[in-house]
Amino acid sequence: MKNRLFLMLLLALIGCSNQEYKFEKQLFEGLASSLESEGLDIRKELYLFENQLIENGILKDNSGNSYYDICKQIEFYNDINCSFDYSFLDTITIRWYPDFLNFMKNKETYLRNFEINGNSKAYKKSKQYTLSLALDSLVGDVYPRTVARVITSILSPKDFEQDYYKMMLLLMIVMQQENKNSDSLRILPPIDENKGKYIKQRNVLHVKIIEDTNFVYFNDSKISIDDLAITLKEFMLNEKSDPLKPELELVNIENIGDCYRSKYLILLLTDKNAKYKTFNTVQNQIFKAINLARNEMAIKHFEKEYEELNDIEKEAIEKLVPLKIKMIDN
Repeated sequence: MKNRLFLMLLLALIGCSNQEYKFEKQLFEGLASSLESEGLDIRKELYLFENQLIENGILKDNSGNSYYDICKQIEFYNDINCSFDYSFLDTITIRWYPDFLNFMKNKETYLRNFEINGNSKAYKKSKQYTLSLALDSLVGDVYPRTVARVITSILSPKDFEQDYYKMMLLLMIVMQQENKNSDSLRILPPIDENKGKYIKQRNVLHVKIIEDTNFVYFNDSKISIDDLAITLKEFMLNEKSDPLKPELELVNIENIGDCYRSKYLILLLTDKNAKYKTFNTVQNQIFKAINLARNEMAIKHFEKEYEELNDIEKEAIEKLVPLKIKMIDN
């Protein structure tokens, strides 16, 4: 699979001990509470998506055996024959991404405390620890069957009775389907731009992941990964109308009015030799850039930070600073 975003989500969701699933339950409850504060009922989202898969014959029922069978199917066919309109992934990772990310940071603190409290040996014997190491070791082209094989070699049907692991597999299904439905972006030679058939090169922001874990190439310049979010945000917004940065178009957005919107597109190129941890870090920096840009525009147009906006105002800012990313293997 070319798009490796789901690996980030799988690793983010892995819990902490297989002893009566105590820690998986605690972490899932933590995620549910975090998202609930922003108006998202994660249990309801899981239930709706699960029911749609059952109605479409993709899942036999909501049992752990049914989820395990789907995982084995992906392992065998390297694919899953399904289609749906339900935007489960967008619901979880885009609009509520800041809260999702904050929860994941708290989760890592929880895991560290768990080890510090003298339970390191028990933790390292858990299924989640084994699964986390196995997924984290994947490099190069990551295909659905590769991930599914790792999962089924460690988890049992009983494990999939837990909402924690159900969500992990549902995210994998969605990412596989979205990858099939999206065409890889091709950077083509310049043509008559007035025809509007292709994206102008100045509007494409290239982020290339390399084997080096501390740097990336941004528009052919090697920069620190830590500097990527700020650099990317400045190019995205192009507040000074720099001709070397993305074009600005005059648009009318409800609740904002006439304003200039950047025509940027973020192109993420992955190196088959780059490790997942590097991909994960770069991915987070891109989301951080989008959040910074949205926050800046929220202050400009509403005199409030993005998280202080109501749903209508947030929707307007999201139209002004859309999530426009394409990922291809280099």
